[in-house]
Amino acid sequence: MRRIVDGPPIGFVIDVVNGWASAVRHDAPGPDGPAYPDRSNLGERWGVTVPTLDDLTITDWANLAYDVFAATAEGRLAAANRILTSLDLRPVLASHGLRWRCSDDQLMGALLGASLVRYSSERDPGLAHLGTCVGVRCCDAYVDQSQGSTRRYCSTRCQNRTKTYRRRGHT
Repeated sequence: MRRIVDGPPIGFVIDVVNGWASAVRHDAPGPDGPAYPDRSNLGERWGVTVPTLDDLTITDWANLAYDVFAATAEGRLAAANRILTSLDLRPVLASHGLRWRCSDDQLMGALLGASLVRYSSERDPGLAHLGTCVGVRCCDAYVDQSQGSTRRYCSTRCQNRTKTYRRRGHT
């Protein structure tokens, strides 16, 4: 079956990456495997239909999306294009903008890819404002909306934790 997908906001990609990407997950797997976030309200929160995939499949897609955030400024577009070219997306023109048609098993990748395309076309053509945290034991994804594009941490809390860690003599 084919679905038509609108590009959700970039916040959807950040939630998926920070919840499922292997590089971001810090918790040790329990006896039943790693504990993944509850996705029951993820689609509702961002206004999208989240596919009923297993967490490992979502992790695979999240890892591809994480590569976009973690890439150098020159490599971000190539990483985003890897997501798009791995899918069988078909553009569909609509009166309220471009939409994508994809198969059900590719819905998560289509949501991530369409979100990156939407963000790039509306706000950041080169995806230059995407990044990963440089904090101690953190590598969460974020969108840099600071005035000088100098953000390096995912949150103020993470920045303070890193400063305290370094002040105490750690490197």
